[in-house]
Amino acid sequence: MQKEIIEKLNNATLSEKEFKSLPYLDRKTYKETAQKRFSSLDTHLDKKHIDWKVRIRANNDLALCLRDYINKNLKYLSVLKEIKIIELGSSLGAITTLFALRELDKFNLLNKTRIWLLDMYKEGLIETKKIDFNLGLIIKEGRFGKEFDTRLLRKKLKSANLIKADILKLPKLPQFDIILSGFTHHHLNLKDKMIACKGMENIAKRNSFIGVGDLFFNYKRFITWLKKHKSEYNKKGERIPYAVESFIPVTKHTSFFRKSNIVFKSLKNSYYVFYLKKN
Repeated sequence: MQKEIIEKLNNATLSEKEFKSLPYLDRKTYKETAQKRFSSLDTHLDKKHIDWKVRIRANNDLALCLRDYINKNLKYLSVLKEIKIIELGSSLGAITTLFALRELDKFNLLNKTRIWLLDMYKEGLIETKKIDFNLGLIIKEGRFGKEFDTRLLRKKLKSANLIKADILKLPKLPQFDIILSGFTHHHLNLKDKMIACKGMENIAKRNSFIGVGDLFFNYKRFITWLKKHKSEYNKKGERIPYAVESFIPVTKHTSFFRKSNIVFKSLKNSYYVFYLKKN
């Protein structure tokens, strides 16, 4: 049954009933298909990539959530000796973190920020720390501005703490002031989404920022999305397989956070963002 669904995902022939079953597939299926996809994918961080525009828009919206939080809590953040920020599921380039650092820089907080990047795939973490991706393109497309301190950003990335781990089984970590998960939770089934949200709260300081962005599709939009990805090939000319994903409404997603207050949420055509403040 699950093999048939994976084949139909890759051929964009998934039925509506099968679409509704995606949140209930087993964890192993999600993990294996994600590994196959991301090990064959050259990069998302390419202007020509199918997902590029939505990644830029969505991460910008999530960064604006952080801007709102900083505006409301600047006095608290300003007296901290250090601001600890972590991205859970950072992947290559840690684009969600980069946009967050843009906002911290606007408030002169970047200099005292320490970064942690966590992902299951060690290669992407190492490449990010080496800045082995087109950082200049992200800075340009993300409208970081001429006054943005690119040298300090590079220094911060190169000194980032790398953690190879599963977001469902977090290792011992410090408590963080800013916790981010940008477009990672759709790679989890329904039960694991709840576990991931609980994990974010467990590593959050009191009054900290918890920001989440995720994809969201109804059945018709998802089939259109799948059809676009049928033409996705890597530099070797190999077809890039599609990973199993599942989507839930933003109100359902926010309900998994039991120790935090929802401050803002926004739903767009193919994604949503929201942020919470830890109680």
